[in-house]
Amino acid sequence: MIVLTSIWTCWPVRSVSDIPIVLDAHDVLAAAMAERYGRAHPFTLLVRSWEFFVARKAHHIFVCSPVDRDTFMRSYGVRDTSITVIPNGVDLRAPEKAAPLPAEWIERLADRCVLFFMGNPRYQPNLEGLKFLSEQVLPELERQRPGQFKLVVCGGEAQGAWHSDMLFAGSLPDEQLKALLHRADICLSPTFTGSGTRLKILEYMAAGRPVVSTPKGVEGLDVAADTHVVVAGPDSFAGAILNLANTPDRARTLGETGRRFVEERCDWKTRIQPLWRDAIHGLIRH
Repeated sequence: MIVLTSIWTCWPVRSVSDIPIVLDAHDVLAAAMAERYGRAHPFTLLVRSWEFFVARKAHHIFVCSPVDRDTFMRSYGVRDTSITVIPNGVDLRAPEKAAPLPAEWIERLADRCVLFFMGNPRYQPNLEGLKFLSEQVLPELERQRPGQFKLVVCGGEAQGAWHSDMLFAGSLPDEQLKALLHRADICLSPTFTGSGTRLKILEYMAAGRPVVSTPKGVEGLDVAADTHVVVAGPDSFAGAILNLANTPDRARTLGETGRRFVEERCDWKTRIQPLWRDAIHGLIRH
């Protein structure tokens, strides 16, 4: 059996006909490109054409959400018996101890409500979200609560001018990333385009942090708004952050229920791995 981890890895085996092929689809790429560039854009059409070929060639497809399953079936005519939903997950094994927060970061974040964003700023959906935070959310927070907030961005450096309350930590070792994540008061996922599901939200919840996300950010995740995460549109995003900052008991409860959610449903080892293993074994037996 050949397992493809993206549609592009099908190219070397495009002519193979005597070995079963499984596509482990992290998203529906053409759907994401259509949101980003438009349905008629040449790159969208290129991606859609190749994704159609791979989807029809694969003997079976794994997707991470019912949303992606329905899109594959609707867009490419994939039968429901040829597609299996296996959610994304998070590693909940005993974590390594977080490194102490460096003294310069302790000083930078002293007496501030720390907002946290994880993701490479050069990735277009992340860049779009960070611009939204810089140009709309942080100015509104500063207007209503001057000097109260700092936004820490982990995952890479960003070029250009940004709001003065944004701190780019770059790419960090896991222990330093965990130190900043556990210092965070509120974690953010301002996502507007894309497909698949957002691993950053599961990572936030696993750390017991309260999360504010756009509706697109939680797409495909079976979370309940105001129970596991706060879901807010562009016009209410800053207000949702202010509400959590002003109600620490609610923020703590949100973090606790989010942690329980990933423990019960999203642990790679105990929940997700058996689903993937059993599905592969079933295909091999068949």
